[in-house]
Amino acid sequence: MNYLKFALIFIMTVTLIGAGCNSKDERKELAVPTDIETNDVLGVDTSPTDQDGSGAENEDNEVKPKMVKVKYTQYGFIPDPMIINAGDTVQFSNDSEEDFRPVADDASFDAKENLGKSQSFKFTFDKTGEINYHNHLDTSQTGTIIVR
Repeated sequence: MNYLKFALIFIMTVTLIGAGCNSKDERKELAVPTDIETNDVLGVDTSPTDQDGSGAENEDNEVKPKMVKVKYTQYGFIPDPMIINAGDTVQFSNDSEEDFRPVADDASFDAKENLGKSQSFKFTFDKTGEINYHNHLDTSQTGTIIVR
């Protein structure tokens, strides 16, 4: 009887170890939002900020517009949400093997064509608010742009 218990425990242990060794590593890519032109990490801007801390000012006390990037990957849009200032441009970039087409739920932007690997679409957000968007080719993939 002890032999049967030992054999059962041995088989279960080997099965569990084997299952752990064969599991796929499907962790999401960690992406840090960066300014496309300066490659500065967004949210860690060391330049002077205005009264509410919303961004760097130029000599006329206006916040400088930035170009930021949202990556489309096999896991969806990164970063999500993206927080930007009015006047900033977002570049939706395809970093996956699959085509995608970014479209705002409120129709404020639409790439109007499928974007293949390494292709991108740019849109400048002039109005403040929260804009939800999706991949028109797979509507379960969504994201949010918060414009302040």
